[in-house]
Amino acid sequence: MKTKKIIIASVIICAAVILLTSCSFNNPFKKEETTTETTTDTTLPQPDLSLWQDKYEEFLLDAINGKKTVLGYELEIEECRFDVKFIDGDEIPELLLSEGEFPGSKVSIFSYDGFEIRLLGSLGTNGSIDYIERENKIFVTEETEEQKTFSVYSISDYKMAEVFNATEFFTEGEEKLLINGEETDKENYDALLAQNTPEDFETAGRNMFELKSEYVLPVIEGNTEAIEAQEIETTTEATSETLEESISDESGNVTDESDTAISEEYISGYTSEVLQ
Repeated sequence: MKTKKIIIASVIICAAVILLTSCSFNNPFKKEETTTETTTDTTLPQPDLSLWQDKYEEFLLDAINGKKTVLGYELEIEECRFDVKFIDGDEIPELLLSEGEFPGSKVSIFSYDGFEIRLLGSLGTNGSIDYIERENKIFVTEETEEQKTFSVYSISDYKMAEVFNATEFFTEGEEKLLINGEETDKENYDALLAQNTPEDFETAGRNMFELKSEYVLPVIEGNTEAIEAQEIETTTEATSETLEESISDESGNVTDESDTAISEEYISGYTSEVLQ
C-alpha cells in the first residue's frame, strides 16, 4: 500500500513538471524576442572626388555664361581672374577666384567635396591674397588709416579658420597692439608677428588667369604654357603700339631713323621688364 502511494505521488509530480514545462514554451503573455540585422544602404550616393575637374569646368563656364551667380551676386567677368592651387595639401586643389582689383574686393576660395562645389570663404583686399602651397596657410594683410591687420587662415572641414591675428591700432598718436584679440606689449607683438610672417609665399590675385571660356580647361588641367605664351605676345604687342605712339609726331610719323632704332631698343627692354 505504501509503495502504491509512492508511485501515485511520483506520477503526479512528473505530470506537474511536464505541465509547467509546456506552459513555459507556450506562454501567450511572454514577449517574443526579435533580432535586428544591421544592413548598409548601398543605394545612398557616394562621394566621387575624381570628378573635380569636370565640376570646376562646369562651374566656371556657368559663371561666364551668366547661368550662375557663384557669390550670390553678378560678377564683372572681364575683371575676374582665376586659378587652381593645392593650398591645403589634399588631393583636390582649391579653385581661386579674384573678383576685381578695387578696395574691398576679395579672393574667393572653393573646393569640391565629392558632391558639390563649396565656398570655403572670401578673403583679402584689392583682389589679392598670399599663401604657401600645400602647407594650408593663407595670409591676408589689411591696412586703413586707423589700423593694420595681419591674419593667417587655414582650411578646416571646408571652412576658413583664422589661426593667427595681429592688429595694430593707431588712435590719437597712441599705439594699441593685439595678438589674437588680446592686448600685448611691442616686444611680444613683434616677435609673434615675425614668427607667423612667411619669407617665401605665392600671391593669388591679378597675376592669375583671365576668366575666359577658352582658358578654363587648360588651367584646370595644368596646361597653361599656351595661355602664358599668348598673354606675353598680347602684352608685347600692346606695349609696342603704346610706345610707338608716344614717340611719333603729331602727324603720326616717327621723326627719323635714329628715333626708330631707339624706339625698337626701348620697346624690347620695356617689354622684358614688364613680363618679369
